[in-house]
Formats: sequence, C-alpha cells, structure tokens
Amino acid sequence: MPAAHSLPEGTIAGLAREMYQLLHEMQDARAAAPAAEPQRERLATLAQRAQQYAAEFKKEHPRLAASLQKVGERLEALRLAQQVQSQHNGAALRRAMSAAAQGYEGFARTLRRDGHMDGVELPELRPRNYTRNLFHAGNGVMAALLYAAVPDRHTMLIIAWIYTGWMLSLEITRRLSRRWNDFLVNTLFRSIARPSEAHRINSASWFGLAMVVILYLFPRTACIAAVLVLGIGDPAAAIIGRRWGNHRLIGRKSVEGTLGFIAVAGLCLTAFLLVSGNPDVQAAAGLATLGRALALALCAATAGAIAEAASTQIEDNFSIPVLTAAATAGWMSL
Repeated sequence: MPAAHSLPEGTIAGLAREMYQLLHEMQDARAAAPAAEPQRERLATLAQRAQQYAAEFKKEHPRLAASLQKVGERLEALRLAQQVQSQHNGAALRRAMSAAAQGYEGFARTLRRDGHMDGVELPELRPRNYTRNLFHAGNGVMAALLYAAVPDRHTMLIIAWIYTGWMLSLEITRRLSRRWNDFLVNTLFRSIARPSEAHRINSASWFGLAMVVILYLFPRTACIAAVLVLGIGDPAAAIIGRRWGNHRLIGRKSVEGTLGFIAVAGLCLTAFLLVSGNPDVQAAAGLATLGRALALALCAATAGAIAEAASTQIEDNFSIPVLTAAATAGWMSL
C-alpha cells in the first residue's frame, strides 16, 4: 500500500480525507439543493473509488475491504437520494446522509484500528445539532440541581451508578445486536446521536462514568461545578467556535470557542452558586460572596475549557468534569 502520510490522490487515507471533506461540507450546508449536481459528481467518484479499493484489498485486508464496500454503497445511496429528492430537508435524504456519515466513521475507525494511517488524522464528523446542544445543557443543569438538592454523597452515588449502569448496559447490548444498535442510534436517539456513536461508546456513557468518579473523589460543590461547566461550556464552545472561530488553537479547537466556553460557563456557574445559596461561596458581605462565586466559577470554567481544548484523544465528556472538579476542589482548599 502506498504511504498515507502525503495524502496523494490514490491512497486510502486520501480517499478517507476526501470523504470527510465532502460530507462535512454537505452537513454544514444541510445538503442544500444549489450544490446538488457537483456533490453528486463527487459522491459518484468517491463511491467508485471505494468499490475499486474494496475489490483490491478483499483478500489481503478483508476488514478494510468490508468497510470500503459499505461506505461506497452508502455514498452511492446518498447520491441517488439527492438525485430524486426535491426538498433538501426530506426524510429520505436525511436518512441517506446519516447512513453515509456513519459509513465514513466506520471506515475511518477501521483505518485507525488496523494501522493504515501512518499518523494521518481523520477528523470525526460533528454536524451542527442544536437539539444535542440543548440536551447536553439540560443534562448539566439537571445534574447540578440534583447535586445541590441531595447533599448525601451515598444517595448521589446510588443515582449515578443507576444512570451509568443503564447506559453501559445499552453499550453492551448494542454490541451484541446490529439491529438493536441501529435502532438506538438511528431511531431512538437519532436527534442527538453523532455518526461516530454508531461505532464507539457514546458521550452519555462517558458522562455517567465521570459522575461516578467525581462523586468518589471530590466535594459536592466541585461536583456541581463540574457537571454545570460541562453541560453549559461544551455546547457554548461548539456553537461559538463554529460561528466565529477564526483563530486555531489545538486541532479543530479555536481561541474564540475556548473563550466562549470560559465566559458562558463562568457566568452561568456564578449565577447558579449565588441563586442556590452555596455555602462554599457565602461570606458576610454581599460583594465578598459575589467575588468568591466569580473566582470559583472562573477557576472551574478555565479548567473545563483547557480540558475541552486538549481532549483530542480522550472523550471530553469524561475529561472536562474530572479536571474541572479537581481544579475546583484545589481552589476551595486554598
């Protein structure tokens, strides 16, 4: 196989990168009709190349050939859906787009796992999804409210373990049944699932594991800060970074998104601490209470933003709450 690091047109890695670029453009444009003809031509070319590689590597690399075959079929199905679909937001086109994105993610995962990449990064497709952003924020706020209302650590651990056990049971069972996995990803959680979550542990499971860890290790206020910073800051960074992120920081992270994370999460956490009457920020004078709340919130939000920006290989739904809770607990001990 030719070396992948230079990404010439004929390599497997180059093919994967071209798939990502096209699907990323289509997701951002929501497969808009004005670009349909050039998109169909590119889809046809990529589907044909995928099928050719599948035949070429069928004996030597059967797993790679199978993923190439699948993604080629799904790209062709997307091309046909575009051709017959007059409305860009039609259900058939959305299903075809989702299937093609999941096909790319499966192909990219096979390349990473089997060592075909030679250090080349294949980004994850992360389409704009305000429903997921809202769900993410709601989870963080609900968890923070629950932590504030239930001071008993033992009770909170039971709740966290029940939630985490439920999520992990779904992870295990969907690995045993492709049909069940398809139902969960493409039907039950379709509105909030990412294409890559058809092939990996989903973000909610990582969030559950993080809740268990921080409850064992850190005080209640640090846990409240961790879940609220994750719930509010992460979607804020995604929305702001996608809209205004012109200065790269780490990988696909931007300076604007990271600063947005700190500002939005910091303000929301400050308000939550003051409204809930958190004892760890209360002081005799009102301005002193405000100052303590702001300082704690800034510490927590900055730690969360650093974790979000640096988590290129680690799931940030785990790293953000753990690092945020650790930083907050450290600030509280000063």
